[in-house]
Amino acid sequence: MGSKLKNPRGADLYAFWRGQVAAALNEQAAQTGAKALVNCASIEYFGAVDTAALTVPVITPTFLEDKNGEAKIVSFYAKKARGAMARFIAENRLTDPDSLRGFDAGGYAYDAARSAPLAPVFIRSA
Repeated sequence: MGSKLKNPRGADLYAFWRGQVAAALNEQAAQTGAKALVNCASIEYFGAVDTAALTVPVITPTFLEDKNGEAKIVSFYAKKARGAMARFIAENRLTDPDSLRGFDAGGYAYDAARSAPLAPVFIRSA
C-alpha cells in the first residue's frame, strides 16, 4: 500500500483506493443494516479507507501486552489478536458493539479503564 503510484486520484495507492473502499463499506453496511464497523485491519491497510465518507462509526480495538506493569502494543501479537477478533465476531455473529467486550482469545481481557466507546482496549500478560 505504501508504494508510490501516481494516478488520476493522487500520488499513491491510498489515493487510488480511498473512495472506492469507503463506498463499498457503506454499501455493505446498508445491505446488512450494520450500525458500526469494527476495524480489525492494520493501520497501513485501514489508511486506504476514507473514514470521513463512512456512514457508520468505526470501532478500532487495541491489543496490549502487559510486561512488568508496562502496557504496550507488540505488532506481532496485535496482528494475531486482530485476526482472532475478526473470527470471534464472525463465529458469534455479533451485532452489538458492546459484545466485543467478551473477547478473550489468547488470554486477552477487556480493559474498561483504558477503553473508550469507539476504542476498546484488550490487555494480557506478556
